[in-house]
Amino acid sequence: MSRQPVIYLQAFNNLKLLEVSEKVRNIHGKVYKWNVNEKVTDSFINKLIKEKTNAFDREISITPRGFLRMLIDILDKSETYPEYIPEKEFKFDENIIKKIINSEKEESHIMNF
Repeated sequence: MSRQPVIYLQAFNNLKLLEVSEKVRNIHGKVYKWNVNEKVTDSFINKLIKEKTNAFDREISITPRGFLRMLIDILDKSETYPEYIPEKEFKFDENIIKKIINSEKEESHIMNF
């Protein structure tokens, strides 16, 4: 039996995914002391969510693990590289989709301290 923290996440709909995305974005801005809303805008986050949660012309629920990993990567790049503008440079392509799918297939993420 694992004594390490394990979090199992249920599927999120658009509203829950938006809520957690905004919280992660705000935490990132506070931790790294930068104006996160200038580069990672509400419209950009909404676009990502829509691209990820729409299939067959309707909303689907998803597990958030892969999406949040992608979002944190975007936040990190946006904070680290002044010239990186996610609205212009981020492409939701097949490689990104594969990474998200692989992340979502993981049963759990064990955190080592």
